[in-house]
Amino acid sequence: MNTIYKVMSTTVMIGSILGVTVCGGAHAAPVNAIQSVSASVQPKHNTIQSETHQNISLGISGVIYDGNALRFEVVRKGTGLSGRITDSKWDEQKQEVIREKGAISSVELFINGVSANTYGGSELWKRPAISFRTADSSPDKALFSMADATYLGEQASLKALPEQFNLTAKIKLEGVNDPYTLNVPVQKNAGKTIQLKPNLTKKSGDVAMTLKKASMTSYSTRMQLIVKGQKPGSAMLYDFLDDQGNLIERLGGERGTDENGAKGMMYYDFLLDTQGKDIKSITIKPSKPVFAEPGAATGQFKLDDKGEVVKEYIKDLEMTVQVK
Repeated sequence: MNTIYKVMSTTVMIGSILGVTVCGGAHAAPVNAIQSVSASVQPKHNTIQSETHQNISLGISGVIYDGNALRFEVVRKGTGLSGRITDSKWDEQKQEVIREKGAISSVELFINGVSANTYGGSELWKRPAISFRTADSSPDKALFSMADATYLGEQASLKALPEQFNLTAKIKLEGVNDPYTLNVPVQKNAGKTIQLKPNLTKKSGDVAMTLKKASMTSYSTRMQLIVKGQKPGSAMLYDFLDDQGNLIERLGGERGTDENGAKGMMYYDFLLDTQGKDIKSITIKPSKPVFAEPGAATGQFKLDDKGEVVKEYIKDLEMTVQVK
């Protein structure tokens, strides 16, 4: 099995909060790439439902479901709270996760009453991917995203999210005795939609990369990459640029697996923030990360002066797809 999730450097913390175990070759992204959320993905909507326990309120707002992914904000209100709603740290001495009062300690999402942990199957590569991160606008806001597993293979058995469903979020906050149960009706609204099947393939040595399909809505762009010939345990990173050469931010939840395809075939699922942008083409730039220890194939990535991963770009695998 080779299942890869792009996650925070605090992988164990996120896994424990969502009630899952992150397995396979999990690799860390720079923390600022995960915790920073661009303003364009923070919709201006009133709170749909809220609940209060011990003078701390929790509510859901800004729900967007465009078929690529479900996104929503969880908003916290209360007094005497310190730190961000998603803050946590690992205590080496105690060997446990430490959180401030009011921080999210556990989350479980339900789709029409079925836990996302089992929706489509109990295996990680068959069920929806869930991620959340702190919003730039407030330490009391967390932006969630959930995407189904349909881009992680081509089997008809991979279950899509319904076009209309009831979302239930069961959330626990540190220091609050009772859990919060929030129910929200969800309706698909993609706006303008472009479905692409470019089947564009590039090769470099033994590695072949195919952009199989993409879905571009008014709110996001989702891409499926299929990679053959990648060495087991090796890491590849991907940058996405618009036609002006600007880096396109990710919306989180990206992952890859070889469990849903033929042997040696990796399926990758990427979700991009293209909301409000007049993008005519998207360029995919694959790279290999440089490791901190010279000659190493695993371990910590080498970082530059800005804290970004040092990369060696693979020019032969670079590809551009027209979206307009």
